[in-house]
Amino acid sequence: MSAWGTGPFENDDALDLVGEINDSQPDEIADLLTDILSLTDQEEEIDEVEGYEAFAACALLGVKLGRLEAEQPDVLDAVAKIPTEIVGALLPNARTMLTRILDDNSEFAELWIESGRLEKIRGEIGKIQRALR
Repeated sequence: MSAWGTGPFENDDALDLVGEINDSQPDEIADLLTDILSLTDQEEEIDEVEGYEAFAACALLGVKLGRLEAEQPDVLDAVAKIPTEIVGALLPNARTMLTRILDDNSEFAELWIESGRLEKIRGEIGKIQRALR
């Protein structure tokens, strides 16, 4: 597992996503976030990387809405680059994705179960779910 903590930006895949957003143009950011959060329509297992990216993308939306806090400069820069006009359209898929990354068809969830910290990650995801309501 590429995580060192249970926060949405405490893993390598989330920081890769933040870096990609910071290196992208606004239209590319919209496409990137849409792709990450559109996994809600697939029957296939959500792998570890997809889970971490979705976890981070949803948290970025919560920060963009002003309902979550972030302190890392790179994260704040990424949030500032997210076009405000796309946030509302992404929320339904973000809400669904937060549920999917913890279901039985998720390698992300399996890894947290194996680590013995599933309840901790559920708490973090719950905070984001409340922010995205």
